Amino acid sequence: MRWSGLAALKTYRQVHPSSSVCLLESASSVGGVWAQHRLWDGLKSNNLRGTYEYSDFPMDDSFGVKHGEHIPGHVVQRYLERYAEHFALTPCIQLNAQVTAITHNPDSTWTLTYSNTGAKDPVQIHTQKLILATGITSQPYLPHIPGQECFSRPLFHSSEMPTYHEKTIRQPSNHIAVLGATKSAWDAVYTAATAGATVDWIIRDNGHGPCWMAPPYVTPLHRWLEKLVTTRLLTWFSPCIWANADPVADGGSRIRSFLHGTWLGRKITDTFWSILANDVITLNKFNSHPELKKLRPWISPFWVASGLSILNYPTNFFDLVTQSKVRIHVDHITSLSESTIHLSKATALTNIDALIVASGWSPTPNNITFSPASLASDLGFPTAPDCLPSSLVDAANKEILRRYPRLAHQPSHNSPRPYVPLASDAQTESQSLHPYRLSRFIVPASHLATSRNIAFAGIAMTINTPLLAQTQALWITAFFSDRLPLASTATTREPCPASLRPLLEKQSNADSDSDIDPSILWETALHTQFGLHRYPGGFGARNPDFVFDAIPYVDVLLRDLGVNPARKSGRGWRQWVEPFGMEDYVGVVGEWMEKEGIIIPADQED
Repeated sequence: MRWSGLAALKTYRQVHPSSSVCLLESASSVGGVWAQHRLWDGLKSNNLRGTYEYSDFPMDDSFGVKHGEHIPGHVVQRYLERYAEHFALTPCIQLNAQVTAITHNPDSTWTLTYSNTGAKDPVQIHTQKLILATGITSQPYLPHIPGQECFSRPLFHSSEMPTYHEKTIRQPSNHIAVLGATKSAWDAVYTAATAGATVDWIIRDNGHGPCWMAPPYVTPLHRWLEKLVTTRLLTWFSPCIWANADPVADGGSRIRSFLHGTWLGRKITDTFWSILANDVITLNKFNSHPELKKLRPWISPFWVASGLSILNYPTNFFDLVTQSKVRIHVDHITSLSESTIHLSKATALTNIDALIVASGWSPTPNNITFSPASLASDLGFPTAPDCLPSSLVDAANKEILRRYPRLAHQPSHNSPRPYVPLASDAQTESQSLHPYRLSRFIVPASHLATSRNIAFAGIAMTINTPLLAQTQALWITAFFSDRLPLASTATTREPCPASLRPLLEKQSNADSDSDIDPSILWETALHTQFGLHRYPGGFGARNPDFVFDAIPYVDVLLRDLGVNPARKSGRGWRQWVEPFGMEDYVGVVGEWMEKEGIIIPADQED
């Protein structure tokens, strides 16, 4: 169970202390990607202490991490366990519970079937309300590689690193190959190379190329990267369609209009992103060595979302490359044979002891059967038929490009070959039929929204994970409690165009179960399609994926809730030039409960 699941459980119980709430977790420990079975020595968070914690449970010195240090994986896991203990959540958590089926019943309730480790028969539970907090890093995606049946050596997803950590990866006599260029691939390369193993790193010449790996402190002013992305003044340089939903809190509506709606403004914006990119390239010395050049990203950071990662290694990663401890091949695998990797251009790599594949995650929880058959589409899954009409999507695309002309000029990858999906099935982000169709990236944009008993938590990808988790948790709690007027609050600033209303009303009338406001469908089309145009270097075509747009998103959710999103006290300029941190959101749940007239027990004040 990840950040979003714990936050949802804690917040709902805080508001409804007498409710029966259960959190089902397939792993044997809390943590999600930080669960004990996914940890190994040397694994650390990208975040430094102070930005990777809930606002109501600060990480203090007892965790053994100093300010300015990256957080070891085992500390993150222990922190989440102590969070659950502190708020008495442990009795509500069922570990080793693998959900295998979810059914939406005719009476709008839900039935979940799950299996327990060691139990003979599956268990069924019925619930009035359901939060899907599986996120998009729950199920590893491992593509089939031709000839892998004959490879006869360990071939595994990067998430299985702990299983092979000591006996395979950290053996100095072994020859390890790594496929991929995401942060997980960098971690695998570093782990094996620093243990003395021979490492061949394969970066697909027909893929997305190396991810952006920045030092913790960037720009000529040596600013903390995590704080840059939460400084409103700098977020104005990122076109963001939901920032328009709350121009008061954002404070930069006129500046945003200038920066992204005028020729001169776009030139200034391009200069900002160029400075940011050049600073990272200079700090990493990508142009100083022919092998380091292979790690220079192929796309501007403007187009990259949460794939922006941070160098969190105790020693210089790039020394491993310049000292020939890591050999980089910008190529692609054609096939495998006995302990051999055959490449398209280079000589085959022989005597391989293991192949680690950093191939990402399945976009939907496809280890769960959803019924009835139409449920996947109603839930907005990107691998199911679109619940929004194509004419609405087309209109949203035109409106997005009208507001942000810069997005009409999509980037050309500086790649050796045209992009080819890693595999030809629907589990890769490039094969998604459409982005997740969720209003506010939380509620399905279908008749299911009107029942107020289904929500997603953790679908949005960003480096501000705890902040989004706790804000979405409060929004979901208010929505389930019928204290959040979805149609009136969430759509007042994105009214549906008059020309589209007859189409959407016709669709709504065709579904006897639905009375969803057409403006919700329009706004959902705008916000979900925006990611496809804004972040082609990330996962925008599949799910909300952003970096500089997290604070505007939190603003929108808080404004929906009637909570002041301008969290800085004192002069207004502080809202724009000072970075926002978790400390600015202390007490948000209590503020909302007080506004709603909900009595807060003394022992539950946050």
